[in-house]
Amino acid sequence: MVMMLQRLLLCLCAVFLFGVSQAAPIETLIETVADVLNQTADPCTDVVEYSCGKWREAFELPKEESRWLRAFHGLDNTTKHLIRDVLDGGKCSQLPNQEEKKEPADGWEELLFCYYQACMDQDRLDELGSQPLLSFMERELPFLLETDIGGWETMTPAEKGKVMAEILARMHIHPFSPFFSVYLDENPLVEEDKVGIAISQGGLVLDYGQYDEEKVLQAYLDYLSGSQELFQSAVATGSPPSLKGSRRAFLEPPAAAEETLDIEKDLQNISLSPTEIKDPVATTNLMTFADLKDLMPTFDWDTFFKTFGDALGLPAMTNETEVIIHNETYFRELNKLLTEVWDDKAILAYLQGQLFSGMGALLSREWLELSYDFNRNVKNAEPRERWDECQGMARSTLKWIVARVVLEEFDPNLKAVADAMVANVKAAFRDVLDEIQWMTNETKDVAYEKLEKVTYQIANPAWILTDEEYRVNFEKIYGPETAAAELDAHLFDATLYVQEQTQRYSVSFFGKPFDREVIGWYRSPIDTNAFYVADWNTMTFLAGILQAPVFYPFNESDDSENAILAKTAINHGGIGAVMGHELIHGFDTRGREYNPDGLLFNWWSDVSRTEFEAKTDCVVAQFSEYVAVEKGELDDLQEDIKVDGLLTVTENTADLGGIYLGYKALLKELTEEQLQIKPLEEYGHDLTVGQLFFLGWTQVWACHETRPEERKKRVERDYHAAAAVRALGPVSNLAEYSKAFNCPPDSAVNLPARDEQCKVW
Repeated sequence: MVMMLQRLLLCLCAVFLFGVSQAAPIETLIETVADVLNQTADPCTDVVEYSCGKWREAFELPKEESRWLRAFHGLDNTTKHLIRDVLDGGKCSQLPNQEEKKEPADGWEELLFCYYQACMDQDRLDELGSQPLLSFMERELPFLLETDIGGWETMTPAEKGKVMAEILARMHIHPFSPFFSVYLDENPLVEEDKVGIAISQGGLVLDYGQYDEEKVLQAYLDYLSGSQELFQSAVATGSPPSLKGSRRAFLEPPAAAEETLDIEKDLQNISLSPTEIKDPVATTNLMTFADLKDLMPTFDWDTFFKTFGDALGLPAMTNETEVIIHNETYFRELNKLLTEVWDDKAILAYLQGQLFSGMGALLSREWLELSYDFNRNVKNAEPRERWDECQGMARSTLKWIVARVVLEEFDPNLKAVADAMVANVKAAFRDVLDEIQWMTNETKDVAYEKLEKVTYQIANPAWILTDEEYRVNFEKIYGPETAAAELDAHLFDATLYVQEQTQRYSVSFFGKPFDREVIGWYRSPIDTNAFYVADWNTMTFLAGILQAPVFYPFNESDDSENAILAKTAINHGGIGAVMGHELIHGFDTRGREYNPDGLLFNWWSDVSRTEFEAKTDCVVAQFSEYVAVEKGELDDLQEDIKVDGLLTVTENTADLGGIYLGYKALLKELTEEQLQIKPLEEYGHDLTVGQLFFLGWTQVWACHETRPEERKKRVERDYHAAAAVRALGPVSNLAEYSKAFNCPPDSAVNLPARDEQCKVW
């Protein structure tokens, strides 16, 4: 019975199954909203406990998870099981015992089925051991099988720079990103809509802040040393056979691990912090290729891009070719480290570590155990079941194929409802702009223009469900349909193949506009998410998020008037506030730097900018007082860890504005009098429409469980505040919440009554 209850808590969310749409009955809303409340708690002093106390009391965090939000992980859990059912039943003609399985619809679907089954065949992976890795290294990256770089000690810095350029180009082709990332992006500084080269800092395996944590570093050293032991043992025992008898004097595994960590610490020291890297103006530096070569005078960028470009079809770079560099200081310092400071043996150990961390999950159990041990020590989480790992790898590697298989159709009525809500949220923001007194007229005029030019995408791109169009795009992204047969159901090689194909697809846009119908979606439509892209001024709401408890579809034939009222309220507090959140991202501390056409351009008057910064400073100060991890939750934690208000200011600003826009949009559907109606009274729940709206927001974040190790980690690198803070903080700044719940002026959440609230939009 306990296990059944736990299963229910994990999965009781989705009322829209991909491929089979259905409205949410009012009973589902009651189960997921009203029945999880702890009505003995006070909504004016303990928002989290009141909003979701019963769920939190009954819920047990799965041992393999470090964090669980019912509204996101719960929905995704339903999707994962649906994907598993599809992939378990799919036929791969390259493998035995396939007679009872479903025939694939095309070659790409077979690639997916073969990929998943190859991942699930752990016995075969164990048989292969490290051989796929070493065969790849021998074939494509033979320098990683060497113990040093011949002649390194006598080379000049320029000679070292040429050798390193060739080595790094070969790694970036496949693609690994040691030391830096090279990718294709549009230039937000010019009106011309074409794609160019962007280069940013990179090469860290751990999160930025983890390089200062001894416990994490020790776990990482253990992982690196263990990886080196497996690698060196495989080389010594002749896997692959061509290496048999090879006696190579690699650094001892612990020494190789230390050298790798030292290099990564050096990289962290010259990297921008997560807070610093948020600034789009400071991190968008346009220069010519000649300027880049001057910035790193001893690193041979000509050689790098010649090797990289020849392999991937990138046109030749000229001195006039423009590139965007995200951190000039980083590359200036990297030039010295690469060609004047680091030892060749250390560099090779680091590059090997990049390969191990990127590809170890595709190998045998002994490789997997290294990452499992790391996660146990750092996250306090156990490994996922194998099917879960494999569906995750399939979704990551073959996201569009998975989406098409799962998302066979999407109810157009849901799109229509979501479309109307977005229109109302945009109209609500126009009303907000009308009321604002702190912006000058010239700045407000541009804000109106930007609002009007905001575009949005809902659920999924049409092409993925259109036979002719999906075939054209799949061939561009994944190569020909025959790939599955040619890859012989081999997990390691299939992953490399797809990564290289998608890299070529990205490079194909150089000098041209991106295909926004593909690239513009960024994530798979079946993901539970929404996002805003500043340089396109576009919001996206994926199909995966258009489900309860974030969005309750209507059933006009069965829903009573009270059911429609309840759903309308919850939907505006849920998906409506999410829509408002994404819209506000166009006007937060980062998004406001972009003009209506998505260009980095200062359209703010000095007065408006000063007023805006004062308002966001209030948000920074307020959220910096919220506690994310209490003292005693972790061993040796002697004081509370608070939210980083500066790191999270963009998301907190979007939360504050988003819920307010959701509320304003609700008032375009309902009257103030209707907010007092109690639509669930006949079911024994004394909640008003206004209260249901706010529960639509607070329960998204209050119904959660996060291990303290994970909360600590997120304080240092997540742009979002802790989930409990996201439930509490925004509503504490809204007088409408305190009015809905009759909170007294001195209550914890009633900041407006004491004139202590923050309000940006």
